Amino acid sequence: MFKNDFFLIYRCLELILVFLDGYILFCHTQSEGFSCVFLALTFSTTSAQRFDIDSLRESIPGEPGQDYPIFSFVPDTSFTCQGNDRVDGGYYADTETNCQAFHICASADEVGFLTKYSFLCPNGTLFNQNYFICDWWFNFDCSVAPSLYSLNDAVAAEREANNPPTVNRRN
Repeated sequence: MFKNDFFLIYRCLELILVFLDGYILFCHTQSEGFSCVFLALTFSTTSAQRFDIDSLRESIPGEPGQDYPIFSFVPDTSFTCQGNDRVDGGYYADTETNCQAFHICASADEVGFLTKYSFLCPNGTLFNQNYFICDWWFNFDCSVAPSLYSLNDAVAAEREANNPPTVNRRN
């Protein structure tokens, strides 16, 4: 319904507050049921954002948002799991997010079409395509990630060699 939105519900006596991505849904009971009003939040999140940025500056070398990305959710990108260079179970850094996001391509049906599952590395880290891990931003050059996608082929081959397909037996 509200993908990637912050969603929190408070219920106090006869009052329900729903906070949703910068909006508030204010509901209270009336004789005929609930009455709700949907309002934009009027307070500024600038001070909270400034605190988060300052916290990153104090704990991670470099400038947040310049030296490394600081996404709070996986953004939409053009990355797709379709194509000859994608393998079932493969992990792929997304260069459009400067490698803070990565995707796992996995078959979701018997036809073999690959479905994309997206993840976000914590701020200050990038998906290191060499080792398939989130690593400090200064340890990996994101621009080389696509040239390392083929490492997934070796992992897939090893997985297949160690997990032979099962044969259906009829009684």
